[in-house]
Amino acid sequence: MASINGEGNIVRLVSCASGKTLRIRNGNVEGNGGQGDFAKFLVHKKGAHVLLQACKESHYVAIRDGRLTTGTGGPWCEFIVQGSNHDPANAICLESVKLPGQHVGVLPSGDTKAPSNTGRGPHGSFTVELLQAAARQGHHHPPPVHHHPPPVHHHPPPVHRYPPPAHQPLPIQYPPPSQPHYPPPSQPHYPPPSQPYYPPPSQPHYPPPSQPHYPPPSQPHYPPPSQPSSYGNPRDLLKHGYVIRLFCASTNKYLRMHDNCTINGEGGEGQLSRFVVITRGPELVSFQWDKNMDHYLGIQNGRFFVGCGGQYCIFKVQTSSHNPSYLSFESLFHPNQFMGILPTGEPKLASQTGRGPHGSFSPVFVEQKVMQPNYNLRSSSAYWMLAHGNVVFLTSQSCGKNLRINPNGNLDCQGEWGDFAKWIVEVRGEGYICLKSFKNPANYLMIRNQATCVGSGGDYYCEFRPVDPSDGHLPPDVICFQARKAPSQHVGVLPSSAIKPPNQTGRGQHGQFTVRVSETIPAYQ
Repeated sequence: MASINGEGNIVRLVSCASGKTLRIRNGNVEGNGGQGDFAKFLVHKKGAHVLLQACKESHYVAIRDGRLTTGTGGPWCEFIVQGSNHDPANAICLESVKLPGQHVGVLPSGDTKAPSNTGRGPHGSFTVELLQAAARQGHHHPPPVHHHPPPVHHHPPPVHRYPPPAHQPLPIQYPPPSQPHYPPPSQPHYPPPSQPYYPPPSQPHYPPPSQPHYPPPSQPHYPPPSQPSSYGNPRDLLKHGYVIRLFCASTNKYLRMHDNCTINGEGGEGQLSRFVVITRGPELVSFQWDKNMDHYLGIQNGRFFVGCGGQYCIFKVQTSSHNPSYLSFESLFHPNQFMGILPTGEPKLASQTGRGPHGSFSPVFVEQKVMQPNYNLRSSSAYWMLAHGNVVFLTSQSCGKNLRINPNGNLDCQGEWGDFAKWIVEVRGEGYICLKSFKNPANYLMIRNQATCVGSGGDYYCEFRPVDPSDGHLPPDVICFQARKAPSQHVGVLPSSAIKPPNQTGRGQHGQFTVRVSETIPAYQ
């Protein structure tokens, strides 16, 4: 606790719930940081309170309006350092000075938790790593020169101890220029130019250019795409913590990333082409750059780009149509958009890439890293669709239609793909979410008095826990919604599209929905 109370210390906060670090990136507080500069904070003291300023950016950690956000260093950014109830010996908690009882919190998934729902348990506990102690200031001790007179006052100047240079005729100690100690130029010690010690140019020691020591470009050092099977089943290499390289079928070289956040398919066997596999669920992976753990491969706005590990960096693993021994990687949040590399080595537009040769990759094992337990592993990909700020469609497995609040303000399941059938996801912490109408944000999905209906305010009756369906053989994007106030009740729809009573709905087909992301509201991110 002493390191976070030291003015000028640089620290890193590691969440006890997720094992990830707290960071500020692009003006947002995130709980899924790595070891990079975004996760470093400068400690400021204001009386008994502390403020945490991001070293990479000028923002401060703040709690305001019940949200964990960033500030400019005012009262909303001041915190009281408290002991943790989860790990009193090693962890601390940060309570807002302006909003007592609200703490900085991170969920096991790495998402930030609502401060109003965060206490001093594991979600609100952090261990503090001291990266650099504040430089000691000497203001409490005057410089020694103030206590002692300068030494020059106690001793005569050194020049008075010796005779002046005029009495020391130093030049006569050496022989005059007319008597050199070296042989005259007419008697060189080296052989004349007519007798060189080196072989003439007509006898070089190196092989002629017609005999190079290196293989020509037509013989690359990397395995050709026709031999990926030598590594066995390529899916066996996509395990959590494996360090791999992705061999591009289009360039016969490896995919690589640069420090300037660019991607190409011209990589060799250096550090730039190493990626760490992060498993997200069945056939769901992310690729973290081994050189900088804050950088991931991602797809957004139709482009193959460098992301920071969020929802746009999750891929579905599919078999390549170009070669069954290769794999293709489809964006989870942008269906039918794939990672792709052109034959020139440049990244291809994800919206124009499929499972052909441009979108085909063969994983090559490098090593296995010791990783923390994967708290982000989910059995259904729908969990990742239900991120805070996502606008989603909920399609019933029972009737095939979308859940909606119709123009009359009533709930039914006869929606198509318009605004009435869109829901905004609000993450409330502890695994619960709210579903707010996109067309009328004052209305929420609610279960109360054994009825699924339209509510307002987003209180506990409007909170749901996404849970797995009862049938484990269903597609991986199917999910059920369990009421927080009544855990035995679920949102349900009959085959006739009528809403089924929640007390008669379990996790069978009537209570199952697929999730499709329509868009993301930036203000929620």
